[in-house]
Amino acid sequence: MYQEFLQFEIKDAKMDVNLLSQYQLIIKISDTGIVFLVADTDSNKCLALEKYKFPALATPENITISLQNIWDSHPFLNAGYWKKVVLLFSNLKFAYVPIPLKEAEISPETFTHFNFRLAPQEQLYSYRLNTLEADCYFGVNQEVINWFGELYPSMVTKVCHTTCAFLKGLQQEETKANQLYLYVAEDIITIANLKEGRLNYLNSFPQQSEDDVLYACTLVVDELNLNKKEVQLNYWGDNEESALILEKLKTYYPAVKVGERPKLLKYGFEFDEIEESHHFDLFHATQLFV
Repeated sequence: MYQEFLQFEIKDAKMDVNLLSQYQLIIKISDTGIVFLVADTDSNKCLALEKYKFPALATPENITISLQNIWDSHPFLNAGYWKKVVLLFSNLKFAYVPIPLKEAEISPETFTHFNFRLAPQEQLYSYRLNTLEADCYFGVNQEVINWFGELYPSMVTKVCHTTCAFLKGLQQEETKANQLYLYVAEDIITIANLKEGRLNYLNSFPQQSEDDVLYACTLVVDELNLNKKEVQLNYWGDNEESALILEKLKTYYPAVKVGERPKLLKYGFEFDEIEESHHFDLFHATQLFV
């Protein structure tokens, strides 16, 4: 049944299902579907990448049903002996808080109150980015967390937000104050700006068309008082309309650069079928809990 929802699958010929205890499983979850990555943490090699789209009637309330339909008949996802399992959530319910403010003993709810509201089935989680001196607070569906906890009872599943993986990746790039960093996936566009190696701006916007991406970029350029003719846009994205998005951006911004695949991992020839700019956050999620 899992193949009904499958959009693509890549598997390295050297992946051995008998060695899953040496592999890290990273699962990115959004309202529209999941993408998962299997990586060998010893050799830093990507071994499998698969993407699934939830049925049109899937909702946050019944998302575990969609997950069950995928996992039930999958050849290796049900195995309970992974080296590590990381759940990466992609949504708009997050807020970044400078560590000094956190240490002032102000409740997390005070910071997140103006950014998002938690639904009844959601809980607040956090992840610290020490090098950026910030904590990320994010809301996730606790029913999904519980479902994975029952699926993999012998291990503690790690939980993080996709923007944390995105920022981890940007720390490997040569960032400049006059540049914006864009990531488009799961109907969300995330835009970041780093200044002197520190997080200066980060926000995510809902995205349905290339016009939405252009509008979000223009909004951020204006807010940061950047020169439209001089600012460089660095783009990564898994969106099916990436070509249209890039074409639209280049019409209004002279300097648009398509980002490359992270160098920290090794990829077999099987991964050549996906674009270099795809799954930037997922690849860097391998470094979130090391």
